[in-house]
Amino acid sequence: MLIDAVTKAEIYRFTKEESLPVLIPSDVLIPGNEYILHEDMPPDGYAKEEDIRFAVNKEGVAETIVMQDRKTRIYLKRWMPIQGNL
Repeated sequence: MLIDAVTKAEIYRFTKEESLPVLIPSDVLIPGNEYILHEDMPPDGYAKEEDIRFAVNKEGVAETIVMQDRKTRIYLKRWMPIQGNL
């Protein structure tokens, strides 16, 4: 989701498809304004990413902002007491 950094209003909502980039239409971005790229819900098996705050340059030149999902990793350690020791 794309959020206006000042008003906190949602500007653009999208669903990320695996291996495909998300292209935000230029008509929703105003040169000189700041925005927040926010992930509502990560794909299954992935950790939720931190928000990315960015500004659109005053010239309106296209930029690339990357939000990379990281796989969730869970480590389990089994603990068994030795016979007679607690």
